[in-house]
Amino acid sequence: MHTTSVILARETTTTPSGVPGRNDVLRSIPVNTNRGRTTRKQRHRLKARRDAVAAAAADDDDDEKSSPKSASFRLILMRHSEAAEEDEEKKKYRRDIDRPLTERGITYAKKLSENLKTICGEEWMPTRALCSSARRTRETLMAMDLVPTMSIFNDKVSSSSSSNNNTVVYLGSIYHYAGMDGVFGSHVKQLIIGESETFEGEQTDEVVLIVGHNRGLEEAVREFTGETNVEMNVASLACLRKRKEAKTRETWEQALEEKDDPNDPKKSSLWTLEHLLDPNGQCLDCGWGDVPRG
Repeated sequence: MHTTSVILARETTTTPSGVPGRNDVLRSIPVNTNRGRTTRKQRHRLKARRDAVAAAAADDDDDEKSSPKSASFRLILMRHSEAAEEDEEKKKYRRDIDRPLTERGITYAKKLSENLKTICGEEWMPTRALCSSARRTRETLMAMDLVPTMSIFNDKVSSSSSSNNNTVVYLGSIYHYAGMDGVFGSHVKQLIIGESETFEGEQTDEVVLIVGHNRGLEEAVREFTGETNVEMNVASLACLRKRKEAKTRETWEQALEEKDDPNDPKKSSLWTLEHLLDPNGQCLDCGWGDVPRG
């Protein structure tokens, strides 16, 4: 089997390229019977968020107006796609971290990738990815086929990609911290701030993707946005935006570590939840409730 070198916890190792085998005809994605289609009230909420983002962009300086893509920080928090359940009798997967995607999970990941491209557009294509080292998160990222928009995994970089500084990093800490209550949001901040030291040019040129697990991922989305009702099902992602501001919010570190100003109630440290996607499209309340581990 052909192998590809990848970055794993910032150390080079090898893993099979591609994803698990699949049938020629994949099952269609079933409609979530526990979540109806987006209601009128939910559509109004989504429109209000978009209007707020547009209004904020309109207030930017002239130089930022000329480059809207560089006017804000963009962060994507994504939960892995559907994975195989542990078989207690046969012990098929001896460790939780080894569980692969199901055939349907591969379909979900591909559909989610299509929705990211068609609904969110080019400005939300990731340039950096920090991914849990669990098999199901790695296979989700591979099935989404976003790597060409970021970087080649080979440690021997070809001349055609030598100018591409975008990277994908697999980290065991994302897997472990996601299973601990109330700490994953802080860990995400630390990881991005550390990675931002390698960013070149405008910091807001980068679109950072985190691929992880519940419960931590869902907690992070709620913490960053203040949207306490958001639920992250398997194969769902949240696109978060924060506008760049001169002096006070020019770097990822400033954007991630800022606090609310008690003297200025209009100034909030929260991120705008601009898109919330699952395999069925845009949604405001994805998922079937909190999942202790996944």
